[in-house]
Amino acid sequence: IHTSIFPVYIMDQGYEYRDFDGKKVIEETYLLAEPFDDCGTAIVQKDEKGYSLIDETGKILTNSYYYQIKYIGSSYYVVYNNDGFFGIIDNDGKEILPVEYTYLPDAPIVQYLKYNYFIVGKHGRSYVYDIDHKMEEVFSVEGELVYHEEGYFSCGYNYYTIDGELMK
Repeated sequence: IHTSIFPVYIMDQGYEYRDFDGKKVIEETYLLAEPFDDCGTAIVQKDEKGYSLIDETGKILTNSYYYQIKYIGSSYYVVYNNDGFFGIIDNDGKEILPVEYTYLPDAPIVQYLKYNYFIVGKHGRSYVYDIDHKMEEVFSVEGELVYHEEGYFSCGYNYYTIDGELMK
């Protein structure tokens, strides 16, 4: 349990956020509403325009409506458009990576030593971004990168260091 506010379905009306006493704490009623996560945000659908992120006061955090939003951990969300492309936003609704990517691995956020990285792909190319250094691109390669807990990546029969150097 991350908060004392929960989405409750009210028949023929939609979802409302209520507290443990059953009191409505956010004025808005939503078509769909998820519980608040450990970042203090929730994914909601206010109308047919799409999905948004809200905070515990009901304030909409995203500048756009998205076709779909999914929490992927570590205060990040993947956001999709109608064409299936996705981008990454943070728990403040700020765009971290633009909506132009086509491939998201099962574990897109990886940690090596004390550093955190994003792995995403578009049009057959994989990209590694350094989360701790303003999403600076570390490297990219043609094909699908796989991270190994020992601190390296593989792509087919090639192996790369965490900095993108080809290992011999």
